Amino acid sequence: MHTAGHPVIKTFMKQSKRQLNLRINQQQKQFCFNFPLEIEIVYEDGTSEKKTYLIDCNEHSYQWKLDKGKKVKDIILDPDTKLLFDEL
Repeated sequence: MHTAGHPVIKTFMKQSKRQLNLRINQQQKQFCFNFPLEIEIVYEDGTSEKKTYLIDCNEHSYQWKLDKGKKVKDIILDPDTKLLFDEL
């Protein structure tokens, strides 16, 4: 089934000493979209890692275990620009 519209995404990030907590909410008024979302975590030391998750409801929460001393500098949603969505 195809329907007009696109996801509107808002993210919330919190980092503790050894864990990153990321919450992703779909904010659009239409129904929930289902799609794979690649997320790149960029660390202060210049390294990064990518993970892909299936977004299939209005709110998702993810936790990443961080190596000792690693600090997150940025989170990039869809770093290779494969999707159409708005980010708040």
